[in-house]
Amino acid sequence: MANRPLLELEVHAYLFDRGLSVPMPLGACWERHYLGYRGAFATQEVAGVHLLEYPAKHGSAMDDELHRCGKLIRAMHDLGVTHPDLQVRNILIGEEQCWLIDFDGARRHASVSRIQCARNLLRLRRSFEKNGLTPDAFRALCEGYGVDSFPRWLDRVYCLKGKVSDLASMK
Repeated sequence: MANRPLLELEVHAYLFDRGLSVPMPLGACWERHYLGYRGAFATQEVAGVHLLEYPAKHGSAMDDELHRCGKLIRAMHDLGVTHPDLQVRNILIGEEQCWLIDFDGARRHASVSRIQCARNLLRLRRSFEKNGLTPDAFRALCEGYGVDSFPRWLDRVYCLKGKVSDLASMK
């Protein structure tokens, strides 16, 4: 059985050791809980606000910060890591840099395929949409990442997934 806090620590420490902008990992603890584990993962506190809060605190002109965030996500993918919960609350913007947080469920790969990268980014686009950030803001992040389009079929799948999710949440 996988120990999630330990797996998160391993991925996080791997990224930190390679200079990716993630908070310094401090440790993880866990205990057996029935058939699995429960636990926690701790990092150093960093100064910043998540992407959703940034426009309210710093104005809507944020293309430079979004470009930095896109470059950071690209660097994570280039290091062979996918982030299954890449969303606006897991991207922090500080005075000097952007940070990625919450790597629960993240995985290391020998290399990250174009489809895996697109899936991570389309998940993030859904978070932009759900939280009222503009399509232009997502395009600015993609410019920083270095991508201008996604496979059409995958884009359609993620649009459909979003509509189904919206319908399910209306119940």
